[in-house]
Amino acid sequence: MPHDKNRHARPEPSDCNRRRLAEGGIASVDVCSCGMLQVHLGALSIRMDEGALSELVTTLRRALWEHALDRSGTRDAGVVSLFHPGEPGRA
Repeated sequence: MPHDKNRHARPEPSDCNRRRLAEGGIASVDVCSCGMLQVHLGALSIRMDEGALSELVTTLRRALWEHALDRSGTRDAGVVSLFHPGEPGRA
């Protein structure tokens, strides 16, 4: 029996109706009628599900937090990072 590789495939972006959820100076996020999210950063667009976007946001937030600690010098002063990687949105 031949395998139907498109049986579980998400629709192509051109097949979806998209709605803008948010837009900033360098990035925007759309939601497709298929439920996938599209993150646009300049000429780069990435399709992902809600869980993947949540993990990306958590990673970016942690990077900013760690960078701020490095720049402020508080990391060397014994300040412990309060970031909880298992809890998205907490920093």
